Amino acid sequence: MTPLVDCICGALVVVAIGSSNCACASETSPRPGGLLVYGADFVFAATEPQDWIGDTDNAATWNCNLLFYPKGENPRKATIIRVTVAPKSGDDVNQDLNADMEGYKRAYPEVQFKTIDVSHPEYRCFAKLYLSPGQFWEYVTYLDPGAKSRHLLSVAMHKRGSEASSAEMKAYRAAIRSIVLLSD
Repeated sequence: MTPLVDCICGALVVVAIGSSNCACASETSPRPGGLLVYGADFVFAATEPQDWIGDTDNAATWNCNLLFYPKGENPRKATIIRVTVAPKSGDDVNQDLNADMEGYKRAYPEVQFKTIDVSHPEYRCFAKLYLSPGQFWEYVTYLDPGAKSRHLLSVAMHKRGSEASSAEMKAYRAAIRSIVLLSD
């Protein structure tokens, strides 16, 4: 394994997986070329969607642990996908999503919510589109790694001005499917 990023104080380290012979804390191992993201009390694996970059150097700017954006684009101007690990507030992850939606409704009274179809091979998904016509389209998916996990994972794709293209939705779905919480 080759380190890609070592952050100060060891708070976050990203490692590229060079082979599938990695001993991991989950039965599901990341694909070769995937990323391992370490936080203070968790480790997760994710794989960059095709033609997208996984970035931890700029992730804190978007209050997340891992940021994806299209190769060759500036993340400040591009469609971005944020992956965030957060403590569960209880056993019902849908309640966490509802609380998030209530917060958006307070900040953006015009926001509308629509159910979106996404899936993960192991985790239950709770997904919504937060839509403010003409302003933003925020695709939000909460992943529940199960009752034994103390954390949930949030995957959110932010799009300004228009809804996501089919290529962007393909990247979003690929990012969601690739995420595996290895330790919490």
